[in-house]
Amino acid sequence: MTVNPVLWKIAVTIVFAVVLWGLYRVSYFFLARGLRIAGKEFKAPNTTRTILLVFYGLIGIFGVLKIFGLSVTPLLASLGIGGIVVGLALQEPLANLFSGILILTTGAVNEGEAIGVGDDSGTVEAVRMNHTLIRTWDGKLVLVPNRIVWNSRIVHFWPGEARRLEFTVGIPYDADLEAAERALWKAIRTSETVVQELGNNVIFKGFGPSSIDYNIYIWFRREDWGKVQNEIARRVVECLEEEGISIPFPQLDLHIKNGGKIK
Repeated sequence: MTVNPVLWKIAVTIVFAVVLWGLYRVSYFFLARGLRIAGKEFKAPNTTRTILLVFYGLIGIFGVLKIFGLSVTPLLASLGIGGIVVGLALQEPLANLFSGILILTTGAVNEGEAIGVGDDSGTVEAVRMNHTLIRTWDGKLVLVPNRIVWNSRIVHFWPGEARRLEFTVGIPYDADLEAAERALWKAIRTSETVVQELGNNVIFKGFGPSSIDYNIYIWFRREDWGKVQNEIARRVVECLEEEGISIPFPQLDLHIKNGGKIK
């Protein structure tokens, strides 16, 4: 029985594809497990999958060409003018592809980072070969072309383990300012969520319409973002009340001239 050469090559191609898919899965599994055993965090699983898929995909393309006895050089030469047209059509995707490779190799943007690119900001979900996926603060998923990411000014929010919070507290004009400052510092130093080693501060801001305003600068761990705001606000009020100081509400003094007429 004679086997059809084309069917044979198709069968070999299917087996080859299955083997490559298995190698991709095994490579990812052992890479993730190796990092876990080494006690290191697997920071970029989605981006790692993309890199492995591209790697085995390129092997698959060249392997299939080899199975069918095709050579890339004559194929490109035979395209002629059509190749130029195709090249122009693929100019943008290729620019995104090479920009994606540069982003991945240089580490300009990493999965899980909080960044700002142009008008978009949020957390990087993955760096794909054509787009960088950014999950915005309000939950939208934005696909930014890698060419734009690579050529744009990239802002990395809070690259360290801690970030800073700044807010203003008003003190009544008739209050003891020394006692008020002491209360504000106590609120910072007794807080459970404030990182005490990173230069927290209480600084006079200005004379407001109804209060003497102080800016408070505190550092906290990024994962405590929601917790620190509630906790430090509560501590500020409690510590001021211990000194007999209450936060003033806006006031307006209205002076009417004696004998004035209202028209």
